[in-house]
Amino acid sequence: MLNQGICQSTKFLVRLKREIAGQSPLALSQWLLLLIPFTLVISKRLNVLVILLYGASVVLQPELGKRCWQVLKTRWVWAFWLFYGFHALSMAWSTEVNVAQFALERKASLLFIPLFIALDRKIDLDILRHSMLSLILSCCISIWICLFLALCNYLETGIPSFFFYHAFSWPLDELNAIYFSFFAFSSLVFSHFLIRVGYRLLLNDWCQFVIIFTLSTGLILLSSRLFISLTLLFLLRLAILNYAQLVSKKLRFGWIIVLPLFIGGVSFFSQTRDRFNQLLDSQFSVLQQDQFQYDTPFNGLTIRLLFWRFAGEIVEGERAFVLGLGIGDAQAAMNQTIVKHNVYHGNPNLGDHGYLGYNFHNQFVETWVQLGIVGLLLWLLLLGLFIKKWDYKWSNPVIYFFLAVLTFSVIESILERQHGIVFFAFFLSIFQITSKYEVSPKPI
Repeated sequence: MLNQGICQSTKFLVRLKREIAGQSPLALSQWLLLLIPFTLVISKRLNVLVILLYGASVVLQPELGKRCWQVLKTRWVWAFWLFYGFHALSMAWSTEVNVAQFALERKASLLFIPLFIALDRKIDLDILRHSMLSLILSCCISIWICLFLALCNYLETGIPSFFFYHAFSWPLDELNAIYFSFFAFSSLVFSHFLIRVGYRLLLNDWCQFVIIFTLSTGLILLSSRLFISLTLLFLLRLAILNYAQLVSKKLRFGWIIVLPLFIGGVSFFSQTRDRFNQLLDSQFSVLQQDQFQYDTPFNGLTIRLLFWRFAGEIVEGERAFVLGLGIGDAQAAMNQTIVKHNVYHGNPNLGDHGYLGYNFHNQFVETWVQLGIVGLLLWLLLLGLFIKKWDYKWSNPVIYFFLAVLTFSVIESILERQHGIVFFAFFLSIFQITSKYEVSPKPI
């Protein structure tokens, strides 16, 4: 009996070991995958660690050679590789080699995230939905953390500006308010999609209310004019055109109520309202000047228009229309142009650098200056991957996400920060893996 028991126990342990060896990397990779969007909002360093661990867990999955061969036949992965590869190739005509190497390291997620996701054989529609939820929860938790920190700072100093724009998001690992708004708007879109398809964890009305209220409040306080405008358009569509597709009468009423509350919130807070008023006071005449003063009045719109003008001057002066200046030289050329035109470039007594170090605040312009027309075409090829996933229904989350990426790329260089690079590469890759969005969800 003892020998028989020992034999059965040994067989059980061997079988358990085989199951762990065969299944734990898959389970681990799924959890790590979901942590990528979650940690991106909270901590950049933790996000890098999670990406590396996720890559290692994917490599440990069975049949690596077979999966690698399948990846080599995957076209959308090649679109990422070609774009990143041309960045690397541009080092050949970049004089600032160290800057170019640092830029390649920062943009390495464009190479590795698509590769890891394409190698992962357990990504499906449910993983896409769980990834959406991961981003939603991360944004909601982060907004409440920022609210708590802003309240502490307000009670200590009595200054209300801690509740708005960069001062609101900066304590969260120096998170840019516009990028945070990008995440929050995407979370709002994903929330509506998950609610509409009956996602198990969002069936509770109170849970839905807390998420929608938190994201809407966060967008108001973050004060990004672009994403406040996009949110208004999105809510307006839900309240009017998409009314019949909502899953319950209570939810229909809730979305209709959200719209006037959101408009009221934007109008109530003077800090948010003033950012829109700044656009009405734009002095476009300053864009015609060749030389500027330290106190030349710029706002977010006019300074961007000026930077785009500088981009044309730089490319024309260097005759870099086709191949660009190279990934390492674009910022140096921008700084030289800023000094040349005497745009405010710092005060040694104050210890600031003015506009030195600012990029072109437009991904299309940034890519054109860095990589020329060739690089710009490769960037458009990446954006074209979104169109492949459209089913031409406005309920499709890909459409809203693409519009957010497209408009955001017009006002920011989305691929010059880790927040933008990882977010773009992650969700575009997940959308490429999953082909349908209307399948009934599985319980988790």
